[in-house]
Amino acid sequence: MYLRILVIIYLLNTGLAYDIWWKLIVLFCVGIILAVLVRDKNTDTSAGPISSIQNPFEVKPTVIFAFLFVLLSIITIWAKLFFGDGGLLALSAIVGVTDIDPFILSIISKHCPVQDFIGIAILISVMSNTIVKGIYFGFLVKGLRKQVIICFAIWVVVHVLLILI
Repeated sequence: MYLRILVIIYLLNTGLAYDIWWKLIVLFCVGIILAVLVRDKNTDTSAGPISSIQNPFEVKPTVIFAFLFVLLSIITIWAKLFFGDGGLLALSAIVGVTDIDPFILSIISKHCPVQDFIGIAILISVMSNTIVKGIYFGFLVKGLRKQVIICFAIWVVVHVLLILI
């Protein structure tokens, strides 16, 4: 997720990419290290077959993404207008529980009026998204729950430190 977001930011707002690149690389590296540390030692388990593969040319996901992009663009401008920078940061934490790409796309535009806290807002949204993924993962892997909690807690602490820097 971190490298993908960095590429998107670089393609759409190069100046912002130069400000935030090292933080996203650090988070990527921490994620790789934690992924190597949390592995199921049980070799008897195997993944089942994939039951269905979706058509990559379906229009429904594209329409949903476009709707979320427009909606989050409007909500971002309203949050900034009515609640200031604090509203933008709160919104970034809230959107992390959903798809963060439309939110990030809406705030990295060079024409967007919320240039002050964009880097922090992006880090908060990816932290929130990482927390939600940790919760999902923790519920799915009962045997590794303790390791998952520890690793995702470490990851959140790294996020917080990078937000404060």
